[in-house]
Amino acid sequence: MTFRTELSPAPSALPITHQTPIVCVGSCFAERIGARLKQGKFPVLVNPLGVIFNPLTLFDVLRLAIEQKDLPADLYTKREDIWLHYFAHSQYWATSQEELACTLQQQMQLAYEKLTKAQFLCITLGTAWVYQLASAQTTVANCHKQPAHLFEKRLLQVAEIVASFRALQASLYAVNPSLQIILTVSPVRHLKDTLELNAVGKAVLRLATYELTASSPQVAYFPAYELLMDDLRDYRFYASDLLHPNEAGEQYIWEKFSDTFFRPETTQLLQKIHKVQTSLAHRPLQQNESYQKFLLTLQTAIEALPTYLDFEAEKQELAQRLTRNNA
Repeated sequence: MTFRTELSPAPSALPITHQTPIVCVGSCFAERIGARLKQGKFPVLVNPLGVIFNPLTLFDVLRLAIEQKDLPADLYTKREDIWLHYFAHSQYWATSQEELACTLQQQMQLAYEKLTKAQFLCITLGTAWVYQLASAQTTVANCHKQPAHLFEKRLLQVAEIVASFRALQASLYAVNPSLQIILTVSPVRHLKDTLELNAVGKAVLRLATYELTASSPQVAYFPAYELLMDDLRDYRFYASDLLHPNEAGEQYIWEKFSDTFFRPETTQLLQKIHKVQTSLAHRPLQQNESYQKFLLTLQTAIEALPTYLDFEAEKQELAQRLTRNNA
């Protein structure tokens, strides 16, 4: 007897390796997948302007970056003594507009450099409910706790999401024609919209991603949303807020992502990397000859890894530990 409906995505025809440049953008779920890729030593850039939940603003930001254009000057705003931008997360702030503009320009340039060289662009869409700045008739990434009367809340339509993505595609393929795009819908529910309206928003996103993947061979869909909502389908896989996946839920989705995009040799290398990182996290009760041998064995294991992996920080930490243990 079967007690659950397991979802097993088909393996991708184009694999991701440890030499595959990747850009991950979008909701907080993109942050989690991006963090795991980064920890696994994949060359990845994650959310250069911070978390962006809605597709319209996200696509606008990426398009501006790839076209090497500045962020709209009329979307800077001041809250108390700090400056913010409506297209960027509140992690990016400054005490002057000029300072903030300089920081955001650097992040946009970084995004341009990575997007032009990336082989995969992973986009996670969070919500189709957006806030539009009434004075500029522009959809924003973040309201930055500004007065509610400045904004109008509305539901994006499938057609405008598709049109915005098509414009982004044209700009991306003009400079990086072989780029592969992976679309996902975040499984994190937006309860501030109510469960009913969250379902409406997710349905719009899912319809948009379906239309986009059905009409473009370079755009694929990874079912992160369905894995949590339909495959796991149990609150024991949620964090205490009952919205985000917990460690077990996140690990399950990560394993499905790995099965889809990694070949066996990549998985094997990832296991070696994880073993080294676990060993490096070990802290002995006392430093002695046995610990010295442990460190030397770990040093050998790191040196045996491919040279294209960035282990400089770990090598420096290991050298410091060896020095301290010999002192």
